[in-house]
Amino acid sequence: VGCVGVLTPLEGAQVTDDRPTILHNEARAVSHHGVFAVCDGVENIPIRHVPNAVILQANHGRETVLFDDPVTGREYALMGCSNKTAIVEVTDPTKCRMVTNVPHSEGLWSDIKVYKEMCYVSTENSGSGIQVIDLSQIDQGKATLIKTLPNPGRSHTIALDPVGAFLYTCGSNEGVPKGATTAFCLKDPKDPVMTGAPTLTPVYQHEAQVVTYQSGKYKGKTVLFGGGEGRGLEIWDVTDKDKP
Repeated sequence: VGCVGVLTPLEGAQVTDDRPTILHNEARAVSHHGVFAVCDGVENIPIRHVPNAVILQANHGRETVLFDDPVTGREYALMGCSNKTAIVEVTDPTKCRMVTNVPHSEGLWSDIKVYKEMCYVSTENSGSGIQVIDLSQIDQGKATLIKTLPNPGRSHTIALDPVGAFLYTCGSNEGVPKGATTAFCLKDPKDPVMTGAPTLTPVYQHEAQVVTYQSGKYKGKTVLFGGGEGRGLEIWDVTDKDKP
């Protein structure tokens, strides 16, 4: 998630009273240039804990998303590191701890999305595919790599539409048209199934947000808002995955 503020790599886990502040952001976990920070509050959020890339045993990190255990309510930050998905419990922001990790090949880019109790991870590393990770036993310190979807072999980013129950890939290659945008049905979250046309957009999308409208003029429609690299915002109707 994006934040306005300063994150400074620290060798220690705890941050002193003169810690930097993150402004105007509702998230509790952020990452920036290999530094992972856990915050509390909504505005003028003080950084409480900073396990850096050394502590996470990674060269750097890219994205952090939150997972709340639906039974216990304990909170976990899923950190997209250069070589793994690191899972850090942040229930108490002053006592963060890395619970476990799921490794992947070394690379610059990692993207993470969570649907129900499943975590999906993509990287730009050749042949990395999309990892499907079960978080249902995370309170017992266990995250299970169920499978790796082989196609597309690599993707720049992934996007989630929780209402429509679909996972989308952007800037995908290997096993799909170059720069493809693909869709996976999450009817069974443990077994995503590629659905529809080989690519939903005829041109490369850098990143996307996908919305299935539940009311209003576009009720029932699924719309992909894509970042067309060098072209600005592009809007695609992907309701019919076979004929987007």
